[in-house]
Amino acid sequence: MSEWIPVDERLPPEETRVLATDGKDVFDSEYMRGNWEWCADVTHWMPLPEPPDGVTKRRLKEISALVLSHIKRRLTCPC
Repeated sequence: MSEWIPVDERLPPEETRVLATDGKDVFDSEYMRGNWEWCADVTHWMPLPEPPDGVTKRRLKEISALVLSHIKRRLTCPC
């Protein structure tokens, strides 16, 4: 499993979709031409996981939404 990478340590390859966070929310984003898509205050990022064999693009979007939902719950959990 991938670990969160601080942006001051390393940036993702340009025009590659990644999971990103500003410390409050988690979202998918791209780093393009020196800027982040959607949010300028990205602090960490990680590569998206590879889809399982045989997963369609539609199902992959559904799975991605579930993963992002789970990560957001973990970030906001008071436990």
